[in-house]
Amino acid sequence: MKKPDGTKIVSLNTENPDILMDIFDKTNVAEVMKKCLEKIYPLWAGDYREEWLIQRINDYVAVENFEIATDLLQRLTLAKIDSERTDEQEKRIFDLTLEIINLTRQKYDFRESFGKALNALSTIIRYHPSLYNDKRLSMKDFLIKYQESMSSKDYKALSAILRIIVEVKDSSLTEDLEKILQTETPVGLNPDYLDEHGEYYNIIGRLTTTIIAIKEK
Repeated sequence: MKKPDGTKIVSLNTENPDILMDIFDKTNVAEVMKKCLEKIYPLWAGDYREEWLIQRINDYVAVENFEIATDLLQRLTLAKIDSERTDEQEKRIFDLTLEIINLTRQKYDFRESFGKALNALSTIIRYHPSLYNDKRLSMKDFLIKYQESMSSKDYKALSAILRIIVEVKDSSLTEDLEKILQTETPVGLNPDYLDEHGEYYNIIGRLTTTIIAIKEK
């Protein structure tokens, strides 16, 4: 079936992954891309579709479209997929995730993408905690960067960092977290505004429970 202009109409109800990947590659409509991904993924480790998805992430990183790249990255690091991967496979995705984190954390415009990349990282660390000791990965550095940006708090990014810290029970960061907790309460902030968005007290609670958890290591 074709439109009057001759273009082919393809239903997203198809279960054929090759057709769905082709639609994804040829469209720039976010909702269509999302529906395609939901059917293409999840998948089992080692499937050729994983190679396709990694390549698409690299393509979007290359043109600094981090919004789509990090959406794809989060799809790639779905929890039930991570649990099926080998350490070697996960190391490859870990390297890609670190690359995106390093590219996005330096630019204000990419703060949302930075938070999403950190969320993907927390999923990887959950199933492969040994990767936390990678010399390129410094939660302390992330916490310092967070403290330096008092005027533009990114609670989603901090929440992802806290999930990683509590997952590996890194007690070496207790003092850093306690300093942030003291900074957050409430001098210099606008708690009424933050509370309207359910962020302020939520992050205070996350900080407190993370400190307690790592002290009990």
